[in-house]
Amino acid sequence: MNRMTKTMWELGLLFLITISVVVGSSTITLSDSFKHRPTPTWTNLDVPGAMGTYAFGINSQGNIVGQYQSKVNEYHSYLLRNGVLTNIDPPGSDNSAGDGAAADINDAGAIVGRYKSGQDNMVHGFLLHKGNFATIDPPGSVYTEAAGINPRGEIVGLYFLADGSYHGFHLYKGALTTIDYPDPSAMGTIVAAINPDGKMVGWYDDASGISHSFLLSEGVFTTFDFPGAAGTLVFGINASGEIIGSSVDNLGGFHGFLLRKGRFTTIDPPGSVWTWVTGINSIGDIVGGYLDADGVLHGFLRREGEHCRDGFRQ
Repeated sequence: MNRMTKTMWELGLLFLITISVVVGSSTITLSDSFKHRPTPTWTNLDVPGAMGTYAFGINSQGNIVGQYQSKVNEYHSYLLRNGVLTNIDPPGSDNSAGDGAAADINDAGAIVGRYKSGQDNMVHGFLLHKGNFATIDPPGSVYTEAAGINPRGEIVGLYFLADGSYHGFHLYKGALTTIDYPDPSAMGTIVAAINPDGKMVGWYDDASGISHSFLLSEGVFTTFDFPGAAGTLVFGINASGEIIGSSVDNLGGFHGFLLRKGRFTTIDPPGSVWTWVTGINSIGDIVGGYLDADGVLHGFLRREGEHCRDGFRQ
């Protein structure tokens, strides 16, 4: 995986992280009121006392999953539901290096992500559903991330083989399919998300190491790039076909975007220097992380339009 891809996909390992959430059973503190507004509302998600926080995924109920760094050499995956933060580290996780993160949650509350095993020192994908953890490892994989899950329980992600090649995958009812962008010169493929209709998004790295995003629908790949970007990485797609991700500028900086009905909109929270947009739900709520001028990584929630939801209250 090239440096650009590593920076995006492993940002939880490098910069980590901040939500105004109380660890355990206390409620989250919000920096903005959730009144009905026709314009986007931004909320920082910063865990009090944590060194950093990242929000990776959000479902239609507004439940959020991600990762935070509690102290030096200690990281945790979390679920934020109804204002309460719960750690969800798989049993046997090695939490010392930030290799684990909860990546997505569907409307049934099933969560997928990755964790590092304290036994074999390898990174595995995981599924958490109704309190039960299951490990996800495609055959021959030496590194796996489960990145997205839809309401049907279809799971997508990526895995590495021992030869260093990396591939996307789709897993449903025990049947695993490898997904590779159909260009023999491509360096590798990542599948990041799947919507209720089974449409998948992700990106591939070309022979020069440049990342290009794609939509995969009914077996057909459609590629696209943010206009003028040095690289485009897509992380989410919702039921309406709205797509989110981050573009890379010519200086190597990252900026979030929303692609709706063929039109790109930049998604950069106020005060951000770099932005990663990684999750979108059915009504267009967006989550991700941003780096501020002081080098602190914050999680964020962006809501758009005239809607509000229970939980997340001042």
